[in-house]
Amino acid sequence: MIDTYRGLWQIEETFRVTKGVLETRPVYVSLEDHINAHFLTCFLALTILRIMQKKTGRLFSAERIVECLNKISCSNEQDNVYLFDYRSVISDAIGQALGIDFTNKRLTLGAIKKSFGSSQKIRFYTTYL
Repeated sequence: MIDTYRGLWQIEETFRVTKGVLETRPVYVSLEDHINAHFLTCFLALTILRIMQKKTGRLFSAERIVECLNKISCSNEQDNVYLFDYRSVISDAIGQALGIDFTNKRLTLGAIKKSFGSSQKIRFYTTYL
């Protein structure tokens, strides 16, 4: 009985995340292909978010992760140097979980590409969902 209620809570929380944090509604598309593409994108975003939560030991809520990711940006500071102007405990935890070093504030384009190219590949287990 307790497991049933725990599962129900997780389903309700997922609906709350998709409606609120990921802003899946309202949908301003009318063609069936566009609607399907929109919901596929939302489902992938939810899946990636859940993987991030799992990889970081579920220390951070979906809201906090999305808020952190929305704040991360970089700008071209010089010819080939990019400045990353936001870093937090959450971004560091995500970086550590995914094998990406977010500690450098300034990187060249080549270093950025190399960092993402050499980052860990996330294993997706069907039992996760």
